[in-house]
This record gives sequence, C-alpha cells and structure tokens, in this order.
Amino acid sequence: ELFAIDQCRAAQAEDQDHGTGEQPDPAVHPNDGGAHGVRAYAEVQDPSTPVYDPRMQSRQLGGTAMEVSALGLGCMSLSGVYGAADDAASVTLIQHALDRGITHLDSSDMYGWGQNEEVIGRAVRGRRAGVVIATKFGQVRNPAGGGNLVNGRPDYVPQACEASLQRLGVDVIDLYYQHRVDPAVPIEDTVGAMKQLVAQGKVRSLGLCEAAPATI
Repeated sequence: ELFAIDQCRAAQAEDQDHGTGEQPDPAVHPNDGGAHGVRAYAEVQDPSTPVYDPRMQSRQLGGTAMEVSALGLGCMSLSGVYGAADDAASVTLIQHALDRGITHLDSSDMYGWGQNEEVIGRAVRGRRAGVVIATKFGQVRNPAGGGNLVNGRPDYVPQACEASLQRLGVDVIDLYYQHRVDPAVPIEDTVGAMKQLVAQGKVRSLGLCEAAPATI
C-alpha cells in the first residue's frame, strides 16, 4: 500500500490531526473555479482544439505500478465551493481534461456531499481505462451545524467506500485517502480497515491527508 501526504494545503505548516473540516482557501479569487469559471471555460473551448501539449508527461505514483499525468485535476471547486455548481459544465471540463492527457482526478465524499463523485462518475463513464481516481472519506456532517466532524472508526470505513464506489460508478478506487485523521481512533485501526479494502479488491492504494509525520 502507498501511504502519502496530500499536500493540497502545503502552506499549513502545523499538523492538522485535530480533525477540522476543509475550508476554501481565502487566497483563491472567488471567480477562480466554481460554475462561473467552469461554464465560461466549457463555452469557449472547442474540444477539438488542443490547449495543452497532448504529449502529457507522466509520473509513477509512489511505489505503486500506477502512472498518473504530471498535471492532475482537483475537483473540489466543481461542488460550489467558490460559487454555484454547474454539473453539465463540470462534466465537459473533466472530459476536456481527459482529452488533453490529464488522467489523475481528485475528489472526496464531502465535496458536495457526494455530488462531486457523481459528476466524476458521469464524466468517466465509458472511458474509465487509464483514469486514476482518487477520493477521500472521513469528514462527516455535523448534525448540530457548524464545522464538519470526522469519523475514522473501522466499521465506518467500508460503508464510506461502498457509497463512493456507487456514486463513482466504478468497481475499484485507485487511491483512497483518509481525509482527516480522527483523534479519537488509533490510526492503526483506521488504516487496518482501509487495508481490508485493498485485500477485497475495492481499493488499489491508500493515502492519508493532512497527517503528521509521526502519524504516518
């Protein structure tokens, strides 16, 4: 199994094991991403017109046999984080990225609370081969409102995985992350449950997001 640090928020130097929910980066302009940027991009781009060099470079994913494009597509902004979401335009954008050789798509079950994975599932339907899908689990809604809670209990791990597989419409997830470390659950217990998903053929590789070096 691969254990990796997701450095999507590398600017944060502190360990984030306290389990707080992901928030939009205030440094990102509100019009960068979301339906505004996605729809405009989908409208002006002719899929037959190359935008990037089609000879996309690839990288080996850690110690695995998987290769991913040197550029990946983080899909969080397709779920209304920076503005209203437009699912049809998002599907167009993802397919355009695939056409340009981008094969690494990153999602989470808390991006749009499942909507993000459903959009990716629509975009890769019929062209799953060669696409590396990464998604995450562990953040859950707070019934009292406010910030997200975290759940790393071993019995929750397979439930979250099954739900993601259904939404994505795939048989296996290429890279499955714990989105936030649950301070109430020993990391060995959570990762032990994740390892069972690999043994069952439902997940290929594992990752930890915003975890301290000692936790890894």
